Amino acid sequence: MSDEKRQNLTPQQSKVISAVLSARNITEGLKKVKVSRDTFYRWLEDTLFKEEYNRQRSLLIEIAFDELKAATGEAAKALRELLGSQNEGIRLKAAGVVLDNVVKFKEIEDLEARVVKLEKSLEND
Repeated sequence: MSDEKRQNLTPQQSKVISAVLSARNITEGLKKVKVSRDTFYRWLEDTLFKEEYNRQRSLLIEIAFDELKAATGEAAKALRELLGSQNEGIRLKAAGVVLDNVVKFKEIEDLEARVVKLEKSLEND
C-alpha cells in the first residue's frame, strides 16, 4: 500500500493496527486503545484498513520467521547434544523430535516436487 493510501487511515485506525499487532491477542490490543471489537471488525471490512493491517501483520510474521530461521542451527545443535544425554527419556524425546521433523521435511520436499511437476504440466497444455 502506498504512503498516500496509508494516510487515508485515521490516526485511531493506525493506532489500533499497532496495538492489536503488538498485543498477545486482539481483545488485549483493542482494550489498550479503547476500541470495541465491533468497530475493529467493521474497519476490517474496509479495503484500505484491511490491506494495511494485513501488510503490517505479514511484515511481523516475516520478521519472526527470520528470527526462527536464524536459530535453526542452534536448535539442531541442541537436539544433537540431547541425543547424547544420560537420561533415557530426554534421548527418546530428542530422537522423536528429530525423526518427526525429518519426515515432515521429506513430505514437504515431495509436495514441492509434485507442485513443480503439475505446474510444468499446466504450462505445456
